[in-house]
Amino acid sequence: MEKDRLPKIISTALRAAYPNEPICLAISSNIARHGQYGREWLVATTAHLLVFPDDAATPTHDLALTELESISAENTVGAGSVLVKTATATYRIISYTEARSDDFHKIVDGLRALKEGAQVESHHTLSDRQECETCGRSIPKHMSTCPHCAQRRQILLRILSFSRPYAGQLALIFVITVLTTVVALLPPYMSKLFIDSVFKVDPATGTFPHADWHLWCVAAIFAAYALQSFFSGWQERVAGIVGFKTVYDVRAAIYKRIQELSLTFFDKRHTGAIMTRVNQDTAELQRLLVDFIPMTLEALFSLVGVGVVLFAVSWRLTLFVILPIIGTIVFLRLAVPVIRSFFHRFFHRRSRLSALVSDSLSGIRVIKSFGQEALEMEKFDRTSRVYRDAGIDLVRRWSIYHPLMHFMIMCGTVLVWLVGGRLIFRGPDMPGGMTIGDVVAYSGYLMMFYRPVFMLTRLSQMITNALTAADRVFDIIDTIPDIQDAPDAVAMPRVEGHITLDNITFGYAKHQPVIKELSIDIPANEMIGLVGKSGAGKSTLINLMSRLYDVDSGAIRVDGVDVRNIRQADLRQNIGVVLQETFLFSGTIMENISYAKPTATKDQVIAAALSAHAHEFIIQKPDGYDTRVGERGSRLSGGEKQRIAIARAILRDPRILILDEATSSVDVQTEEKIQQALVNLTKGRTTIAIAHRLATLRNCARLVVIDDGEVSEMGTHKELMEKEGAFYELVKSQEKLSTIVAIDGGSRSEET
Repeated sequence: MEKDRLPKIISTALRAAYPNEPICLAISSNIARHGQYGREWLVATTAHLLVFPDDAATPTHDLALTELESISAENTVGAGSVLVKTATATYRIISYTEARSDDFHKIVDGLRALKEGAQVESHHTLSDRQECETCGRSIPKHMSTCPHCAQRRQILLRILSFSRPYAGQLALIFVITVLTTVVALLPPYMSKLFIDSVFKVDPATGTFPHADWHLWCVAAIFAAYALQSFFSGWQERVAGIVGFKTVYDVRAAIYKRIQELSLTFFDKRHTGAIMTRVNQDTAELQRLLVDFIPMTLEALFSLVGVGVVLFAVSWRLTLFVILPIIGTIVFLRLAVPVIRSFFHRFFHRRSRLSALVSDSLSGIRVIKSFGQEALEMEKFDRTSRVYRDAGIDLVRRWSIYHPLMHFMIMCGTVLVWLVGGRLIFRGPDMPGGMTIGDVVAYSGYLMMFYRPVFMLTRLSQMITNALTAADRVFDIIDTIPDIQDAPDAVAMPRVEGHITLDNITFGYAKHQPVIKELSIDIPANEMIGLVGKSGAGKSTLINLMSRLYDVDSGAIRVDGVDVRNIRQADLRQNIGVVLQETFLFSGTIMENISYAKPTATKDQVIAAALSAHAHEFIIQKPDGYDTRVGERGSRLSGGEKQRIAIARAILRDPRILILDEATSSVDVQTEEKIQQALVNLTKGRTTIAIAHRLATLRNCARLVVIDDGEVSEMGTHKELMEKEGAFYELVKSQEKLSTIVAIDGGSRSEET
């Protein structure tokens, strides 16, 4: 079986204490006894349960399994603990964070099995956990690679892999950079010619023997600067095009992955944080490709080219100048990991601010309705202040590191005049001697050498910034969807609609089931109603039938085929849904109805609207079907949005129709019209309807009463009323509430 890697000191202590009891289960926690982040080990042999501090041979708990009356995993806010109860006491033996909750619930299942003398099977182990072969740390379930081992070079190479389609343009950037470097080497050499030749006076005649070189040298410098400008503009243009195209591909890849991901991914993440990944983090990659890579190529070629020239002019002087550069490189290797941690914190807090703003804008109507602008401003100010402080901390660190690097490099210039001056005093005819022109040219080349070094130190901030963003982008791209087509998925473009729920169990957190061993058989073309209190699991069943989530155990079958073995595209094509929370996209009414079938003609859209009793109010709008609905349909009433959603489902013409509170947002008069339309709509197709107003479900062939994730009753409306069980109580409660509302409304009328 699979186990965490148990430290040798603990396994040795266990063999000494219980030599005849093999280890059956082992798991490490991420919270130590003092409540801080740390590690402890829970280990079970065939007869004993022990807890060890990390790398310690003495257990803090050593309990015989036969003494334990109960074993449970108790979750609290953000954390949890394993509790064991004996005849005399209850022990909280080990704690863990929420991220390890599923693992510890599995271990508890295994401990219970061991206690009962059963064989520990694979589902009691941590066999579904991934561990990095390099570092041994756990890999998050939603990721395919270890985030801890993603090296900077590997990330950079991966970014460049997106530029592979533009290899020709990258090669052109390479050639332009080489030409730019070669041309840039000319001006310092011309300075040497000016000092040592053109402007050098002949002592004998008092004239300038090389004065005729003057114009040619000036022309050469002019040409060099002109070519540098031309090549620089050309390089900037090509790099910009490649950068924008590459980031377009990255952004498309991340958005494509977001569309493929399962709802479990979005359940755990905030919309604003995901938007930050798509927009801001990819923008950082764009800066990397447009600015950093061309500048880095230029810097590297300059370093090589100028370095060769420096050694050619004076290798002795160059040996001295290299010393501060070596010191700078060592300093960078030490400083960059530190500064990168500040960038990570900065980005994380920026993401939290984006999430807050997104939340606030989405709920602006609620904020206005309750007059909570001040509260929202306070929340924004608090989060923004934390973001500001993270930026200030980052700037403070960088303002120390960067000037220090700059100073270390500039020490080389001091050495040029110190050592170079001594070599001038030695005279040009002596070994190692230099002329004034040599030193001036050397100084010019040194500035050229330092410029890319300065550039690389500045670019270290940019690349740290960009690679941090890349980590976050690839985190999403590498996420593996929970819901995927099976390798042998069956193509079912058209289904009959026979649905079987066979002993299914499901929980959004696997150890907290919402649906519990539930079974229902729905023949094709039958209409059933799901009834129950709020939170009973009705909407969860709808999500499972649509395969927005997969069941934890059991199976859901359509026409006898497990939905996990049906192609998702085919399954969704055969299902039409009208949700309780109506969502309309920003656009026109026509676009929103035809979203279910983009190829539909205008006549088909109008026919669907007529069936949903939406045509009447649509044609009364100034722009009719071209009326823009606003963000999330803000320009329409609740009833109008609901009828458009129904029209969208009708246009889909699905074999399986799901109505989740389809008439919850309409008035009684409109509801009667829609009910008439639904009678015609549901003929010839399987329909599952959820409604709190139980009277609207009279036309259902059967009603299924769901209570705490289980089927408590099933039958026709008449049968369930005669039974006087859970459904009867729900109906009577609604009738009582309606009577109270009616009496209250009548009293108010009399008062007025």
